[in-house]
Amino acid sequence: MSDVGGADVSVSGDGGDETGRRFSYQYAYAACLACAVLLEDEDVVEVFCEQLEDVLVKRRTGKLKGIQVKTRQLGSDAWKSGDEPILAAVAKFVRTDIDYPGQFTEFELATNHHFFTTRENGSNLPHLLALAAAAAAVPTATGILGKYIGKLAKKVGCTGDKVLSTLKKTQCNHDLPKLRDIHKCLCDAIRTSHIPSQDCTYEQLVRLADAFVADTTRASTLHHEQALPIYLGALTSKVAAETAAAVNGKRLTRERIEGVLRDARGSTGTLLVPEHGGGPRPLPRHQSVLAEKLTAGGLSVTTQHAARDWWSAALGQQLEWNNKLGEERALQRYRHLKTLVQSEAAGAYEESKKEERPFGFEMLTALRRRFGERRASGDTPLFNSADEQLLGRAAMLTEECKVWWSKPFTVASAG
Repeated sequence: MSDVGGADVSVSGDGGDETGRRFSYQYAYAACLACAVLLEDEDVVEVFCEQLEDVLVKRRTGKLKGIQVKTRQLGSDAWKSGDEPILAAVAKFVRTDIDYPGQFTEFELATNHHFFTTRENGSNLPHLLALAAAAAAVPTATGILGKYIGKLAKKVGCTGDKVLSTLKKTQCNHDLPKLRDIHKCLCDAIRTSHIPSQDCTYEQLVRLADAFVADTTRASTLHHEQALPIYLGALTSKVAAETAAAVNGKRLTRERIEGVLRDARGSTGTLLVPEHGGGPRPLPRHQSVLAEKLTAGGLSVTTQHAARDWWSAALGQQLEWNNKLGEERALQRYRHLKTLVQSEAAGAYEESKKEERPFGFEMLTALRRRFGERRASGDTPLFNSADEQLLGRAAMLTEECKVWWSKPFTVASAG
């Protein structure tokens, strides 16, 4: 996983909002890829959303294609092979190929931008991949290709043969839609692949796309530390297949996709749809600060797992607002709820704190009660937020060390 989820964040503006926009693009692109599952003439049976930016496409043969998405604003420099996000992405392909031999037939580095191709030198990744495809073995891979293989071998900690094997099945794709066009492209993909939606108006297609992005967001942000190993292990191991239920939330199958679109077509109420942009950070791969602080409060592992899902629910709500209301209004709601949740958490802390024992459970109970009282009074807008979405914002504030579930202490994992 590269810095900021692989996004190249501009130096101006709010980096968090920019990051949210990039993640939303990745979620929408995963939905576009998943539309192929609905087409009988496509060789795709399911799409698996790993944490944030990575997508796996499963073929009918059971083999996989691994995809990483890199985004940049128009006007930015072209991607070069030595750029850290690109080098890290290719290194990750090599590592994955080594860890799961024989399971991947393709890797793709996809971008909405473009790759450097002005000169056929070591910065030109498409050229390097073409040289790799033509190279018989590492000893024949000299010059710029040999140097690139050596750099990757050192980064991964493997032999040059392993690197060359992965490079031979890696390709670049710079034909992705621009940042602003991704949702329109998803609407077109839904109309093309989903027969019941072919007579929908554009407004109806937007609604279906919203619901689809909501589902890919949930699949992508659903936290499970061992999701990828279990999923890949399930392809070859009967034992692993029995544990694969733990990661079913990340699998986009035909049945699931059709269900999402069917429900969206028949819904008359407001969809709980994660969209892009607007404030809160995506769920970290390792929530060591959150876990450490909840543990200190005496809250169980079960509650800690629930807190991760609450985080995803809050992020989903924010992404929904961003797409439906625009980034500025969505950010206003984010700041409003952040202040409100922090205030209620402070009140719950004060009324629950104990000197002699952990009081996290009492605080959680008090916080739920206070949310209910705030909702019942109607004095302050909660924008139809469920408790889980409000608690998700409390989890984010906990990670930022602005909310405590025990007496404050030095958080070891924060350093």
